[in-house]
Amino acid sequence: MRPIILATVDKAPYGAPSAGVVVEPSDGNDIRRVLDGDKAPIHLTSYRLASGTKLEWQRPERCRTLFVQTGALLVEGRKFGPDSVIVVESGAHCVAEAGPNGAALHEFLHHRESSLHKGGKVHAVAGGDSPVTHHNGVESALPADSSCPGCGVWLQDTFIRVEGRLVDLHSHTEDEVILVLEGEMLAGPRKLGPGSALSVAKNTVYSFTSGKGGLRFINYRPSRPYYVAHGSGSPRRAGNLRGLGRHARHACPALISPSVPGSERVTPRSPSPLWASVRAGPARRMRPDTACVRPRHRGSTKGCPRHRYIQGPPERLPRTR
Repeated sequence: MRPIILATVDKAPYGAPSAGVVVEPSDGNDIRRVLDGDKAPIHLTSYRLASGTKLEWQRPERCRTLFVQTGALLVEGRKFGPDSVIVVESGAHCVAEAGPNGAALHEFLHHRESSLHKGGKVHAVAGGDSPVTHHNGVESALPADSSCPGCGVWLQDTFIRVEGRLVDLHSHTEDEVILVLEGEMLAGPRKLGPGSALSVAKNTVYSFTSGKGGLRFINYRPSRPYYVAHGSGSPRRAGNLRGLGRHARHACPALISPSVPGSERVTPRSPSPLWASVRAGPARRMRPDTACVRPRHRGSTKGCPRHRYIQGPPERLPRTR
């Protein structure tokens, strides 16, 4: 598995729909396998559908998350336009039809493990229905906040309106895909425009800067992530954005298909073991007399001044002598 994989929608190879998806009619559509293969922990398939084209998910083994970029999809008689998010849970059956002007959408699939969530339902949030927070020139919406026991996925829509905004070195405890929608992302010497996709493996340290025209992108993660700061910025947990989730929980009850008989709900996955011994609380620096929980620094007598806890002081960790 590669730590970071870079791809572009327009340059991605043509291919068949993802497993368990039927496209009818098959002609006149543009299907790209943007992120695919064993090296990418999350698969990304992009569809440009002609008007009237139908997509059918036949009770997939793993959850699928759709983001509608342009056009519209009709599901159970309801129209979902740009910026809508549709989640097809594991074991669910769903038929979606492209609207009069067609539809361009992206499908995310975490293929590395069987789904732990057997919801068997389809739920969605129409574009513009998720509340947006504004902070220092950054707008954020959270259509899916991992609180749903049937899917557990996390999808965040972020718009950095200012040019030159630096996102400090950080990592996450979950695999993720970043898809640029508008503006420009500066990642080292690369300039990534709309349609650029980055697959970032969990615990990979990275940073980026907003470019000309600002930067709008979506983040997909298969479950609730934890944010680990590696730079000078204040540490925080990505889950602290659940303030958005409190307003966006209408996402999960907005069911548009009945549950499959015999399906069961499973408790969402627990946080990474890395944080199992960290109790909730305000973010603080690690005490210098406490061992660092990061494997490569464990046992350090001075702790690790560069790696900070994201949920508060350590708990039940052995003290070094």
